[in-house]
Amino acid sequence: MCVSPTLGVIDGGMGLMLERPRAGVCLGGGYESLTPPAYVEVVEATCARLGLATSSVALESFIPRHVGLGSGTQFALSIALGGEILSGGDEKLAGPKLWQRAGRGATSKVGCAGFDKGGLILDLGRPASAKTALGPSRFAGLERTHDRTLRFDFPEWDILVVIPRGWEHVFGENERLLFAAFSQSDDRVALETAFIQERRLLPAARERDLLAFDAAMRATRAIGFKLREIEHRGEPLAALIADLEAHGLSAVTLSSWGPAVIGFTAGMDEIERARVAKRVSTSHDADVFWTRADNQGRRVEIICD
Repeated sequence: MCVSPTLGVIDGGMGLMLERPRAGVCLGGGYESLTPPAYVEVVEATCARLGLATSSVALESFIPRHVGLGSGTQFALSIALGGEILSGGDEKLAGPKLWQRAGRGATSKVGCAGFDKGGLILDLGRPASAKTALGPSRFAGLERTHDRTLRFDFPEWDILVVIPRGWEHVFGENERLLFAAFSQSDDRVALETAFIQERRLLPAARERDLLAFDAAMRATRAIGFKLREIEHRGEPLAALIADLEAHGLSAVTLSSWGPAVIGFTAGMDEIERARVAKRVSTSHDADVFWTRADNQGRRVEIICD
């Protein structure tokens, strides 16, 4: 993420779409009271923005809320696309027009572009003339969303996702305040962060070089906004990262503000993966699962009575 408006660019970053967990949404009708409490806010806000009745929306599969996996963006975009199709519109609606309807993409467009196309997303940010301070999308107040993203296929590496129980969930006003506290950086740091993403992480992924990808991710953890997110988590995160690396995981990092942590492997068999997941879950009191990158993006199924 670029946090130096004096360079003429703000926001931006890199992210990866996962096969699971997924946001599954049905739109049609007769679904009243089927929304679990943790998801009521995003459903109600998106429906209000689109003029949809909440009873027309049912959630079928779930991304955990406020753990750093982008659940709000994926559910909002799913509802917005479903609403478009339900009203007889274009099921191929994508890009800024869809993002705008969902009210997403004012800060990071990684989740938006990933929803459309899957894969590894590089967000090149927005002109600093349009925005002068960092903040979560819901607080940005921007209505113009442009697509300045690049998308790449990601290798079929196995990915371990660890979500520690009991860790702070960063969202809402708390997230806004953390952005405000951590949003200042110098031009050198912003340029070095962009260099690591574009000249080290991205080429390593495209060349399927996990060793180089690991080295680049370690560099990312030690600089800029990601360093500040990691420092906010303190010693518990440091211990978890060290343990995952000791278990053979590469390129371990915190996903957004967390608490979700991810790591990659290219050579661990199924028995070993199960053993690692069990040990990590027990040692760190965490929900743990394996997945892979999703290089496809959204899936749409239209069912007619």
